[in-house]
Amino acid sequence: MKCRVPNILKSVNERNFAQNSLHQTLKVCWVIALIILTNFSHAQMTIGGSSASLPNNCYRLTSAANALSGYAYDSQSIDLNNAFDYSFSVNLGNNDAGADGIMFVLRASLDPSQLIAGGTGGDIGFTGTGLGNGSVGIEIDTYQNGAYGDPSFDHFGIHKNASANHNLSTSLIAPVQASSTSANIEDGIDHSFRVAWNPTTTTLSIYFDCDLRLEYTGDIVTSIFAGNPNVYYGFIGTTGGVNNVQSFCYAQPIDSFLIDLVNDSICKGESVQLAAGTAPASFSWSPSAGLSASNVPNPIASPAVSTDYIVTADYLCETKTDTVNIHVFETDANTFSLGNDTTICTPDAVTFDLSATNYVGYIWQDGSIGKQYTSNTSEQVIISITDVNQCTFSDTVNVQVNNTPILSLGADKTSCNGEIVNLSSPFPASGYLWSNGALSSAISTSTAGTYWLRVTQDGICFATDTIIVKTPEAPQLELGNDTTICANLPLELSAALSNADQYVWSTDEQGSTIFVKDSGYYWVEVKLGQCFYSDSILVTPKPSASLDLGADTSICRGDTFSLNGSLPNAVSFQWSDGFQDSTRTISVSGIYSLQVIFENGCETFGEIEIFESICATTLIMPNVFSPNNDGINDLFEVYKLSGIESADVRIYNRWGESMYRGTLETPWDGTINGRLCPSGPYFYTVDFIDVYGKSSTEQGSLTLIR
Repeated sequence: MKCRVPNILKSVNERNFAQNSLHQTLKVCWVIALIILTNFSHAQMTIGGSSASLPNNCYRLTSAANALSGYAYDSQSIDLNNAFDYSFSVNLGNNDAGADGIMFVLRASLDPSQLIAGGTGGDIGFTGTGLGNGSVGIEIDTYQNGAYGDPSFDHFGIHKNASANHNLSTSLIAPVQASSTSANIEDGIDHSFRVAWNPTTTTLSIYFDCDLRLEYTGDIVTSIFAGNPNVYYGFIGTTGGVNNVQSFCYAQPIDSFLIDLVNDSICKGESVQLAAGTAPASFSWSPSAGLSASNVPNPIASPAVSTDYIVTADYLCETKTDTVNIHVFETDANTFSLGNDTTICTPDAVTFDLSATNYVGYIWQDGSIGKQYTSNTSEQVIISITDVNQCTFSDTVNVQVNNTPILSLGADKTSCNGEIVNLSSPFPASGYLWSNGALSSAISTSTAGTYWLRVTQDGICFATDTIIVKTPEAPQLELGNDTTICANLPLELSAALSNADQYVWSTDEQGSTIFVKDSGYYWVEVKLGQCFYSDSILVTPKPSASLDLGADTSICRGDTFSLNGSLPNAVSFQWSDGFQDSTRTISVSGIYSLQVIFENGCETFGEIEIFESICATTLIMPNVFSPNNDGINDLFEVYKLSGIESADVRIYNRWGESMYRGTLETPWDGTINGRLCPSGPYFYTVDFIDVYGKSSTEQGSLTLIR
């Protein structure tokens, strides 16, 4: 069951009634969800030995003590004519030197007289009474028992009929590493463990941490359970001379932890509670913007804009996603303004006119309603606005009324050829502010423009007047920003102006445009009518590097040669044959050229010629090796090889008996037909063909040391 309710955490009064009803629904759904999760249970279990029942459908098979054996079986039988797919979490303890492991068991009977816990230690309890006549055990073995044929890593295996020994015929399949990523699973972490049975294909499939690790195909109903498909399943576990706390839990479906999300809406600046589910599922929200946390099931969402939040829930090997849209009603709270605080001078008044707006409600500080308010007295003007989404915002302006002085700067003025023009106040005042920032009563200028003066008698009320200063219009002369150039690539500099009379460059050139290849400081002076205008630019070289692929060289046929064209700050490499990396290995003679382009757009080139030489073949074989699995000199393999196309390698003992036949690519491990060969002298023959097609034979002796 899932409960669909809107997630709401609102503050707008007009929506409180509807929200209260939804809050009640939400509370009911949370209670129902908690009841469902709390009462999730599994069938009655039969446990014994060192096993103990834990909360949440979990069972501890062994504690941190030596020589323990425990079991936990489902009391309800299953029919192997039907498929099953069981998921669990298993914990093998946190002691990497601990033991011994646990086993998932299918057995023919749960007769109480046959449920004595099996042997401890490496048997993993799979020698218990009643297991010898019809049982299958899937072991998760965490201890290497040499006598049982255990590999060095924590592993899976499948056994039958009360034996966990890989060396016996009761071992149904060779062991494999339990985890695809680590040789050790005694890490204190809950791992997912899944067992699936397909009666159609008679296949057992074993998964660990969501990866398929082992499959066995066989008619276990006929061959192991004597044609009786009704069996019982459960877990057994043991410790021996060392120990670990070992347990398993039934995996609940991820849907039992989830709650469907429902779209919602808020005013900008408000928040809403999201509720996607509960632990032990883990949750991840995207995007994280506007969330109180992005890794919890129930974050507070305060998005600045309408947002689709996607939540991803993970539990064991299941992943579910859901999406909720939180629509944010935009308000004009951050953009709406009555204006700045204002001072007016008698006898003026100021009118605040909101006629161009289309809100639902307008209330002024004096209780009046409407889109206009006029003030001619010193006061604080406050407007409270309600929009179509019932979102409310306000703004405040302070109005100050003072006396106004009278100011006139006189008629506009003209400046020719940069002559100085004086502008001044017609009367003394307590404060002056010119448009150019000057605070004096007068200023001088030769620049065209509109100048204003603002004066005050009391520092509160101001008068302003403007005056225009005219000059001949200056042309737009622009060589551009300082720049960089690549070596030997020309740069165009242009100073073209309409109706220009003359150009003079720092290079003594006299055209409107020049081309430069060298770095340096360049300037131009342009005559236009009676005025001269100038500009300059600094040109600097772009950093680059030269490319050296090395001297021309020769290689033997069949050998390779490495070329390296790497350079700092390079972004592109283009070889003459289309190859596009900085380094490469070649085996064919020829001319190889490389173009390198740097991140600043500059480029450089390099070239090398490779010749082919006829060289002698080289074959050096070792004369001793020690295949004792210590990782040092464990294989008899070629020591040095050059110029050989293929080879047939044969090894004989001192009596001429063939011990091995293979190639140079398949070294000998000192065995024959899976048996270890004894220490002593051996002899080898290598029949090979070199890269020129010539056949030869190399013979020698070697010593095998164990």
